[in-house]
Amino acid sequence: MSVMALFGSGSAAAAGASAVGASAIGSAAATTAAASATAASWAGIGSTALSVLQGVMTAGAVLSQMSGGSIAKQESQLQADAINLQSREQALRIKTEELQKIGASRVAFAGSGVSLASGDPVEDAISSQSDFEQSLTRDSGDVKSQQIRLSGKGKMIGAYGDAASTIGNYALSLAKRG
Repeated sequence: MSVMALFGSGSAAAAGASAVGASAIGSAAATTAAASATAASWAGIGSTALSVLQGVMTAGAVLSQMSGGSIAKQESQLQADAINLQSREQALRIKTEELQKIGASRVAFAGSGVSLASGDPVEDAISSQSDFEQSLTRDSGDVKSQQIRLSGKGKMIGAYGDAASTIGNYALSLAKRG
């Protein structure tokens, strides 16, 4: 069958063909619009999923950075305590040496027949020197341990700053996506 036979002749055939064409164009437009809406819907879901995933990863990074800073501070605290113990141990060794020197000088004075009281200036000098060395050792340990503690605090503050930067970058990324 021909188109002419189907729609008739002349203008009626043209009108029929035009109606079929318009219907096809309308149907194609509707299909395209539906596909576009579906793609936009999936893109929205994909964007949301990406944002959620990025948020979870950001939270993990922030927790990791903050934990690392806290651990660095705790390690510094332990190291500082060890330095303090070492300086106290050294001060005790100095005190032990002082007592041994005083004991040796008393034995020497007693063995020589000289009055033990005449050895008092020597003992005072030994004690004075020992007290100075002990004080210097303890103070040095205190300074070193304080430096280590401050270093640990600095590492923790730096890690917290990095975590804040990570959060800021995530917020900027969200703002760029809209």
